[in-house]
Amino acid sequence: MADIEVEIAAYERMQSDLEREHMGKWVVVHDEQLIGAYEDFWDASQEAVERFGRGPFLLRQVGAKPVNPWTPAIYQESFAYD
Repeated sequence: MADIEVEIAAYERMQSDLEREHMGKWVVVHDEQLIGAYEDFWDASQEAVERFGRGPFLLRQVGAKPVNPWTPAIYQESFAYD
């Protein structure tokens, strides 16, 4: 858990530059460094997993409100019947 907090702090230090240069893009932060900025989550996550395996690394969309990954998510399944 402490490792991801280091990556979050690194993101926060670079946040103003990221918002100026990469607003709306997905970024990968690893080892307190910006690895890259990507158009979509899929590309960012694929790059991160290929390079760093299970992490730790941070994926975040620049400009979006951060999500607390430790908050339980509500799952709702939809069904269609004929």
